[in-house]
Amino acid sequence: MVVSGFLRRRVLPESVGVVLTVGSTGSSSLNMRIDHSHRYESADEFFALKGSVVMKLTTEAANDVCKKAAAHGLLVARIEGGIWHAPGFEARVDCIWDGEDPPTTSNAAIENNRRAAAFICEESGEHDTFILTTLRYLA
Repeated sequence: MVVSGFLRRRVLPESVGVVLTVGSTGSSSLNMRIDHSHRYESADEFFALKGSVVMKLTTEAANDVCKKAAAHGLLVARIEGGIWHAPGFEARVDCIWDGEDPPTTSNAAIENNRRAAAFICEESGEHDTFILTTLRYLA
């Protein structure tokens, strides 16, 4: 896996012939519109801003992103939870979830994203803010 700025690339074995890119993949103007010190309360904002690993989401927004991600061609690859201290985010190492690596079918992505939403529900008692890493899956 290569990490560069907000971009993470996952190169699959040569036999698969796929490169998956996650993180901030929109134009720089979209990235500049994301407020790093804001906690987003709507899944619609996540999708409108092309989702980014710098976006902090409320429990409800993160759960909705997981439920709607497959319809947008996205797989939830990682969830990092924490506690919101307006205007800051305290990441917690006891609240990390990793999805499949990587499912490439629509059905596998839907099931993966369902498990992601369940994780957020389980953690919502202790954590109130989540960062989602999503990637486009190939069907």
